[in-house]
Amino acid sequence: MSFREELSVKYLGKAIIGTLKGGIYDIGKILMAALWEAPGLKVIDPSVDISLSKFIETIRQASLQEKVKIVIGGVPITEEQVRKIGAGEWTLNAISAVKLVKKLPEARGDLNDQA
Repeated sequence: MSFREELSVKYLGKAIIGTLKGGIYDIGKILMAALWEAPGLKVIDPSVDISLSKFIETIRQASLQEKVKIVIGGVPITEEQVRKIGAGEWTLNAISAVKLVKKLPEARGDLNDQA
């Protein structure tokens, strides 16, 4: 149980973060998860180097399949990659990602009832 849950503090929403098979960005993922947790997102982390099917199963287990918003980021990401992946949003760095996710309607509202 997290400190936030022990105090019965509501979450802003949920976020699933992971590094898919072949990815090398574990340090960035850990940093991003910490930055998302600080303002109140419940972060679900299925691990590193996971298959796409495992990541999708994590989404299903969190009951978020109808509320998924793909956010990708980092300096090496191009607009072409964003379109190819079908990401709804992208950011340049971790700080801008926190600001973006806090503004998304998908990260607010009834997610607190499920968090």
